[in-house]
Amino acid sequence: MRVLCAGLLIGAGAASAVGQEPDLIELLTKVDNATKAVKRFSYDAVSYGEGSAANRLHVRGSFLAVQWPDAAAHPCRITARISAADGSNARDFTLVRDGRSLIVTNRTTHQFTLGGASEAGPVLAAQLQVSFQNLPLNMREFTHATPFSDELHSASREYEGIKKVAGVPCHVVLVAYRGAGRSGPQRARWYFGVDDFLPHRVDRLSFFNGRPGATVLELSNLNTQPEIDYRTFAITRPRGYKRIAFQSSAVVFDPDLIPIGSLAPDFTLRTADGKRVKLADLRGSIVVLDFWASWHKPCQQSLAELEALHKKYGGEKVRFLGINAWDQVQNPADISRPKGITFDLLMSGDSVARQYRINGVPTTYVIGADGLILLAEEGFDPTRAGRIAATIDEELAAAE
Repeated sequence: MRVLCAGLLIGAGAASAVGQEPDLIELLTKVDNATKAVKRFSYDAVSYGEGSAANRLHVRGSFLAVQWPDAAAHPCRITARISAADGSNARDFTLVRDGRSLIVTNRTTHQFTLGGASEAGPVLAAQLQVSFQNLPLNMREFTHATPFSDELHSASREYEGIKKVAGVPCHVVLVAYRGAGRSGPQRARWYFGVDDFLPHRVDRLSFFNGRPGATVLELSNLNTQPEIDYRTFAITRPRGYKRIAFQSSAVVFDPDLIPIGSLAPDFTLRTADGKRVKLADLRGSIVVLDFWASWHKPCQQSLAELEALHKKYGGEKVRFLGINAWDQVQNPADISRPKGITFDLLMSGDSVARQYRINGVPTTYVIGADGLILLAEEGFDPTRAGRIAATIDEELAAAE
């Protein structure tokens, strides 16, 4: 067990020591190659939080997927139960995606929702009233073109011995990634099978309000040759279930972020050239906040997407602000301004990120003219712009 912060242990029980530590570059190369070779897979899994992340949603179920090169998103089937950390508010659901479209069936309420293959997040939100940056229970490295490139080129790697995960002996490797977070390098503890060199567990380590935590995804019964036929990913409407229409304006929220309807915390920050911006001074305007870091590629995509919305909506009625956080530089002017971004980028926003409960970047808030939060989302996906635009349109219409 590794100490992440004075007095608090997060992430795993103690791993057993081995006589000779493996070469970690060699080990990760084998892991990368073995994971790339997987074209279809199934497993049972559980996802939960520890430490400061203990209040995250708890998800337990099964995951089956296959890689299809021409699919808009890889076909998959998820059967799971989602609940609060204490087990309350439990809902049983199934998600099936055939590569072109998907269906989410809520077996607790006997309802279902249909959507496009890339709309898993908002469809889950419409049906289950929660949002996911990724598919629940998805070990996304299995469908990534370069699954462990970041780990191979990480800032540091540390071997922690061997530990069993669901009965499978695994090499335990602590990785510190390049690019600084709020408390130094972003880190994850990986568990790779001693025999199959595949990932069986990951603890994604984080800090919130100065306390360490981890979001855990643990696999069991991993099978890289599951039986699949034409019925596996068939989109079928369940008899006797009520259809809930998917709308891009559905309220999406992450339970770790500030709840919808709350008053947005005030703040004062400056741009790199010294312009002062105070949120309270923008009351009467819709404000779109995007928390970003210069070293994170999805943040650049997020800013570019918001720039397109800024060109459509930007003005006195709708203001766009990018808040830089987690860039550990002494002089904010040293951070390069992303190309093509014309709205204000505010610097040194770590304290504001804490106010807004930011656990990952990019994270976006839409704040109404009355100062109340209308939308809050963590992560970037291609459907997010539609939800932001719909939220802005609804608020503008309400003001007329």
